Amino acid sequence: MNNLENSMQYFFRIAEDPNYIPNSYLSMFCLLAWAVVFLIGYKANLDKINKSYIRGLGFILFSLQISVTIWFLFSRKNPLEDSLPLYFCRMSSLILGVALIRNKINGKFTNFFALFSVFGASIALLIPDMERYNFPHFTSISFIIIHSILLLTSVYIVKNSESILSNKDMFKLAALIIVPIHIINLIFGSNYSYTMILPSILAALPEELSVAVVFSVSIFVVMSIQKLKLIKWGKIEEDKLILSVDGVSFNEDSFEELDMNTARFNIEN
Repeated sequence: MNNLENSMQYFFRIAEDPNYIPNSYLSMFCLLAWAVVFLIGYKANLDKINKSYIRGLGFILFSLQISVTIWFLFSRKNPLEDSLPLYFCRMSSLILGVALIRNKINGKFTNFFALFSVFGASIALLIPDMERYNFPHFTSISFIIIHSILLLTSVYIVKNSESILSNKDMFKLAALIIVPIHIINLIFGSNYSYTMILPSILAALPEELSVAVVFSVSIFVVMSIQKLKLIKWGKIEEDKLILSVDGVSFNEDSFEELDMNTARFNIEN
């Protein structure tokens, strides 16, 4: 019993390890998890999967993210600085989790986060940035599980949602998400979603541009992945001309039908 208690205390330990060493095997496992999950999500017929399984994944995603948030809130000296679920992947886990549990995946907010999280969860697994705890620890295990499920469910929503975001929708949603987060960062001196200080890979850019870079990148990512979605999964065909006039869509077939109607009208008259 004491061994079990000691193991649990070690697994959920609060103080960061002073002798922390990045685990190369853990990074390789993250890479493997990304490859397996992405291939499953990309190739499998997820639209035919039992909805109860998808709801189960949504419940696990939501519950685990809530658990991690609670752990951070009670383990940090200044919890408001980095414990709130205001990073994109944390927000996505909660929003997509609820959407999957309710089986409502066509909302604009849901689709914005799903589109972004295909990229965000992939980056998290390919370039893992975990807390400074030697393996095993609650944060490293939850990191892998959350981002793996987030990637799989994001691809599921992107493939199966009927919602298509306009450019106006993307700009509006990005502003509704990023502006309040930036205000919170200014108040608490935090760096949620990197609107104050960009990740190290973009450290060369001036800090004054951070919020503009986050805003631009989020829109670019969402726009790019939606375009790939439309082309790849048959929402539009590359070889067909598609126009929209006053909310009515026309393609080549529409024009052929229009020509036939015009010819019929000319004959009859």
